[in-house]
Amino acid sequence: MKGFEKLSSTLLSNRTFGLFAHISPDGDTLGSCQALGLALAALGKRVSIFCDGSIPLYLRFLGVQLEDDAELIKTIDVCILVDCCEFKRVGKFGEVLKANARKLMAIDHHANVTPDIKDTYMDGKKASCAEIIYDLLKDIGMSMNKEIAQSIYTGVSTDTGSFIHASTNANSLAVACDCVNCGFDLAKTNFNLYKLKPGKQFDFYRALFKHIKSYGDEKLIIIKIDNKLYNKFAYNCEATELFGLFTGIAGNEVVAKLTENPIGNWRIGLRSSRGMDVSRIGRQFGGGGHLMAAGGAMNGTFGAVRRKLLSVFKDEEKRREMEKSRVSGAGDFDWNY
Repeated sequence: MKGFEKLSSTLLSNRTFGLFAHISPDGDTLGSCQALGLALAALGKRVSIFCDGSIPLYLRFLGVQLEDDAELIKTIDVCILVDCCEFKRVGKFGEVLKANARKLMAIDHHANVTPDIKDTYMDGKKASCAEIIYDLLKDIGMSMNKEIAQSIYTGVSTDTGSFIHASTNANSLAVACDCVNCGFDLAKTNFNLYKLKPGKQFDFYRALFKHIKSYGDEKLIIIKIDNKLYNKFAYNCEATELFGLFTGIAGNEVVAKLTENPIGNWRIGLRSSRGMDVSRIGRQFGGGGHLMAAGGAMNGTFGAVRRKLLSVFKDEEKRREMEKSRVSGAGDFDWNY
């Protein structure tokens, strides 16, 4: 699609919409869904937001209401994947969408993936999907109210790591500034995004630090969240601040959080500290993402997942060093398999 013509026309000419956030929902996918949903509702449209996953504690202030009835998809005029463009990224709703959606579209900024959906609006230059939603609302003549602005700000802020990731650019800051000027409570929003913590935090930290191990002089740090730990501290385990505890440690390249699902599958969250492209690592686990934030998944035991992660990380270290034309250095250390 060129520009917003087809997307804007579709939004204005249809009556009912289903917006689909990706699995393991973050501030960008939920903030973008909420902003677009509020705008469409203001135009008299009926909107349902779907997500295969629960809303994390730190994002509940947005007031996103999720629909779980997959049968409803058959009756919706237009279904739109938001912040993703692959069926696998919407979990249990993927097969239903393929079989029953009347019209499918997607809005995404992850340029390193191949869309499953023909009508995908993709802008890989944007640091967040929320920035695309911001431009889209302008294109259809919608002005932001406080709630829409807060949702867009949430997407921009969280996907840029509170404006410290390498993807942050002048456009990100300009969009955030315009949102703030709409008058939502910035202090309260930032408190929820970056300060709010669930109860039992001290108990969680005591248990968590028994599940952390570093490799290669702390170049790779792995956080293990097994079912036992997750069942006891679910909300704590989903908090994005876990990565912040370790990214930035001198010498660290990547922090990986491995979260076990009951069916023997491990979700893999990845954060880069010094610019290693973790999207390349994520793709080795059927996922992807950004330069400094990505993820994937793998079936098997924790040991098997860890071994593959260590191997992939080591290969990526070697590849990067070869690109820098350095013969020795990083990569020549004990990986302690």
